[in-house]
Amino acid sequence: MPYRRSGPARPWTGTPRVIAVVLGTLPAALLLGATLALILPLPMSSGVHVGSFALIPIWSLVAYCALIADSARDAWLSLICLTVLAALLSGSVLVLEHVLTHGAAYWSHG
Repeated sequence: MPYRRSGPARPWTGTPRVIAVVLGTLPAALLLGATLALILPLPMSSGVHVGSFALIPIWSLVAYCALIADSARDAWLSLICLTVLAALLSGSVLVLEHVLTHGAAYWSHG
């Protein structure tokens, strides 16, 4: 005998996860594309082109990962962690590039 759920059917259980995919994946994908453009050892214009071209596959992958999450909470948590990680990585790359360009004496002010 097949398993029957006891209780009313819940037709809106997937809606918060879909909202997370629609609203949360684009900022994460944009930051990952910008981070990719900064990390690659290419001239800035070429890095921006590669980051822009990689945006659609990155966005698709992030959206897929958010959709297969067990719950909307897991989807939002993974999107927030991914966005913060990409922001920290791109910020640290920018700071490292600035230090390497201007030297460590720029930061000492002494």
